[in-house]
Amino acid sequence: TLMAATLEIDGQFGRAADMYAKVLAAPDIETEKRQVNAKSEARLRFQSGSYARVVEILTPIIDPLEETYLTQVEATATHEAGIDFAKQITTLAFAHAHRGEWAQAIHYLERSKSLRLRYRAAVRKSSQGQQLLTLERAMHALLRGTTPEELVAKKARAEDWMGEKLTLHSKVLEAYRAALPDLSQTSLITPTIRDIADVLAKDEAVVVLGLNNSGSLTAIILPGDDDLPSGHFLNKEAGIAFFAQMLAGKKENGWLYVLGAPELNLDKRQVLSDLLNDLERVFGQPLAQFLNKRGVRRITILPHLLFHLLPFWALPSLAPYEVVMSPSAAHFVGSRKQ
Repeated sequence: TLMAATLEIDGQFGRAADMYAKVLAAPDIETEKRQVNAKSEARLRFQSGSYARVVEILTPIIDPLEETYLTQVEATATHEAGIDFAKQITTLAFAHAHRGEWAQAIHYLERSKSLRLRYRAAVRKSSQGQQLLTLERAMHALLRGTTPEELVAKKARAEDWMGEKLTLHSKVLEAYRAALPDLSQTSLITPTIRDIADVLAKDEAVVVLGLNNSGSLTAIILPGDDDLPSGHFLNKEAGIAFFAQMLAGKKENGWLYVLGAPELNLDKRQVLSDLLNDLERVFGQPLAQFLNKRGVRRITILPHLLFHLLPFWALPSLAPYEVVMSPSAAHFVGSRKQ
């Protein structure tokens, strides 16, 4: 692994990727080491366009990365695990899209969207929900420097209160993790293309969006779709950096600052007009051209990353449509079944 990293630093990306692959081929490789090398090789293989290899090495580590993310409790660990999981599953989704495997691309992309939010909601509805809320209150009390009296009476915060050489915080944390239910195979199932299509009215469309450093993807699902979306586009020119620049503006005078820095007193109308002109070119017009004469009147957009900040409903080319947004396919399908 160290030799592979050295080769990568030296700019020998092909040799570095091969070295990471050699480490992964070891039969007795530890789980953590496997994940580190798989992520490193996948990054290099994606850059070189070896998408089949990306799929091969990332697919086996997605489940454990997801479990790590969902079962974290403390804020910093949750944030770090979430970034790691999102980065790898998005790379996997885009690798499938580059291979023309749009069902898999949509699956992995939608699996990651609002995942923690959906998981937290399911946990609180579970039979362990009340117990978990009590333990959460105890952990937050400890983080604030107070003692959760309902659990430990007059015990000191750092006392070995269970005789197991653990701090009180560690003991509560382990109790919380032990009480977490396994929801991955029930409440967190990702809807398929057909699941989405089945809840659509005849005049509806769902637009799935994805974004990473290599570009952006758009998939349009219409009633009757099964294995593939009716439309799909992969824009290799408009990735995270492209949309970040669009939002920031050329001189830090863009829509992002209208939203987050009202003290700048920017001309909101002009900023919005500039943003919509740029967004029209890369998104609005291609989508409207595809939807033309397909009988669509209502569009639900499933955004991703920076797309959450873009006012798609204000695009001139989408004026004939009723445009709404939903956090994920799971939220969209779930709302239709309630």
